Formats: sequence, C-alpha cells, structure tokens
Amino acid sequence: KGTDENGEVVESWTSGKEAEDKNADGSAKPHKVKLVAGTYTLSEVTPPTGYDPANPITFTVALDGTVTSTTAGAVDGKKVTMKDALTEREIEISKVSLTGNEELAGAELKITKGSDETGELVESWTSGKEAEDKNEDGSAKPHKVKLVAGTYILKEVSAPFGYLMADSITFTVGLDGTL
Repeated sequence: KGTDENGEVVESWTSGKEAEDKNADGSAKPHKVKLVAGTYTLSEVTPPTGYDPANPITFTVALDGTVTSTTAGAVDGKKVTMKDALTEREIEISKVSLTGNEELAGAELKITKGSDETGELVESWTSGKEAEDKNEDGSAKPHKVKLVAGTYILKEVSAPFGYLMADSITFTVGLDGTL
C-alpha cells in the first residue's frame, strides 16, 4: 500500500492480482500509480508465501516528477522497487545407519545449492562433532541448517569409520518450507 506524508492511504493493491498488473504470461509486473508532488511511503502489508516482509520505503516526488529516496537502490528513474528476501527455513539433516534410527557421528557432510554438485557451498559439517550437534549424553543428534526456497544437494564427503558413503540426495525446499 502507499501512504502520503499524513499517513493517508493513497492506493492499496496486491501485486500481480489484477489484469493490469500482469504480463502476458501471467507473471506480475510493476503496479503503476499517478502521484502528485509530495512524500510517500510504500509498505508491504502481506508478503508473498515464502518471503519475509520488506522494509517500508519512503520516497519523494518532486514538482518536476523526479523521484528520490533515502533507501539505497529503491529508486531508478520514476520507478520505486521493493525487494523481498526469501524466508530462511530451519531444516534438520539426520545421518543414520541403514539398519537403524540412531544418529551416526563422524560423517563429513556438505550442502550445495543447485541441481549439480558444482553448485555454491551452503554449509559443511561433521555429524556429532560440534556442541550443537550433540545430545547431553554426547551422542550425535540431527544437524540444523537454515535454507531458503530452492534445490540443494546433500553429499557425504567422508563416511564414519566402518561405514560406506551414502549416495547424494537432491532435495527442494518449497516456498512454504516443505521438503
């Protein structure tokens, strides 16, 4: 929604909902608003599923139509852009033996982003090594990692002593946090 310097709502909309806010392929396009000279604030009331709410953007429309803002990167010409960040989701990674449900310590694991193992390294760890990956009795517990929506590969780099390495697992985190 857009409000003026007095806090009065100038216009409110849902991005990509109305026909004039959609491209031919159905994707969202910028919403156009006609404004007189003044100072305004663009605020997001409800972000799309899987995104964190963006910070409000205050901008000024000058008498000559130029638009300025103190928010870095928010204004380009006469266009104000609000950017949402994907929501981080906490995911548990469990390393267990093939025949049981007990967590195994000593596996070197890594997660890369994308659908092939050459993707960007997101995180690597050794199961049961760090304090946050241990129960009070010292046994291993699942490792927790925060990931945004996307496709990832979990790869075992080195297996615990006495075990064979597991095959890599490709998985997707949905916008709603489902796997």
